[in-house]
Amino acid sequence: MNALYTIASLALLVGCSRSEPSSGTGSASTQPRAARETFTKRCAPCHGETGRGDGAFAAKLPTKPPDFADVGWQKGVTDDELRKAIVGGGVAVGKGSAMPAAHDLDGKPELDEIVAIVRSFATDPR
Repeated sequence: MNALYTIASLALLVGCSRSEPSSGTGSASTQPRAARETFTKRCAPCHGETGRGDGAFAAKLPTKPPDFADVGWQKGVTDDELRKAIVGGGVAVGKGSAMPAAHDLDGKPELDEIVAIVRSFATDPR
């Protein structure tokens, strides 16, 4: 219980995150700076810098974050679902409480830019 509380607390500190899937809009490194910084600060600790679900905290989570480079996963989630997960956290999309909500991004252009970052991982050459 104490370890789970610690993991949830760490996740809350870093923060993170269904319309039709889009085709990605280029490399994550070319996204607007504010969105890239937000992804790096809030999402990458669990989802990883390359979106593979291999961030520093991922191993400590009860459920591994998805691999954003997985084309099957990309096809199975819509942009609206991604926005809902980012703004409302994992519980908003039935994925658990380890992923905290980012209510401050609701309605901001940065939200769509973060969705584009998530989408871009499936188009990056590996």
